[in-house]
Amino acid sequence: MPMQPLDIQKTRFAHKMRGYDPVEVENFLALMRALGAVGVLWAGCVLGQMVLDHRQMVVGNPSRFVGLLGNPQGTALYLPAQTVIVLWLVLNDTGKLRRWIWMTTLASLLLMVGWTGSRTGGLLSVIGISAVLYSRLGRGVFLLPIVGLGLYGVAALAVSLGVQVP
Repeated sequence: MPMQPLDIQKTRFAHKMRGYDPVEVENFLALMRALGAVGVLWAGCVLGQMVLDHRQMVVGNPSRFVGLLGNPQGTALYLPAQTVIVLWLVLNDTGKLRRWIWMTTLASLLLMVGWTGSRTGGLLSVIGISAVLYSRLGRGVFLLPIVGLGLYGVAALAVSLGVQVP
């Protein structure tokens, strides 16, 4: 005998009482994949622009990255959201091919955030990445920016002392 609609509602209610609704989880994963696909598409279009005319992707004397948007700050505010979504997909998507696509896109998005030269974009990326990694690493994730700044300081000190840093 097929399941009646009332039984389906009872089952969904029971899952919700336990904090897990498989329908909503699958819908959320599909939503995140769709948002991640936008990041993949954007990174792919930037790669296409790089092949066609790379001078259109930078602006100003220090050659700050603008990608497909109008200015570096706008790009720096767009990319951290994509970075967080793609990082979440790297950690939670189960498909092996998709995970490689997400990792490649994540690496390119992080490179683009750094290329914009925006401190705001960098800070937003660090905050978003910390929020995503908090569920995996706990409170220790908040030490990562401090460790990163310390390593940067050591590298800067080594360069100023004349040590060749690769």
